[in-house]
Amino acid sequence: MLKSAELTVVPSLSEAGGLINIEAQAAGCPVVASKAGGIPEYVRDGISGLLCESENVADLSEKIMRLLGNKKLKNAIVKEGLIHAQKFDWKILGPQYLSLYDELVKEFKYKKLCPDDLFKKMWTNLNK
Repeated sequence: MLKSAELTVVPSLSEAGGLINIEAQAAGCPVVASKAGGIPEYVRDGISGLLCESENVADLSEKIMRLLGNKKLKNAIVKEGLIHAQKFDWKILGPQYLSLYDELVKEFKYKKLCPDDLFKKMWTNLNK
């Protein structure tokens, strides 16, 4: 569906990142999204999509109309969006996550549990 859409609009008020932004770019669908949360990490304003101010309907409308009315801009954003989306491919991210987890495991320091008095009282009462 994204491949046949004119554009994807993500006017979030709050967003951790919004995978839909990457999915749309990977499908060759230009994105207009708000600057909420982590979206700017997924959409590079003016390069792989257009960002608008959250809760600003006029700004959102202007960005949509600009993209729909400018074929050259739309094509450039689609091209850069396809390139940008590749950075989020699991073939790239998977090894990065594994490397990070491997580092964390190596740095992990086991701490022996030292129960405090409250814990000891609770444990004693549970075992009665």
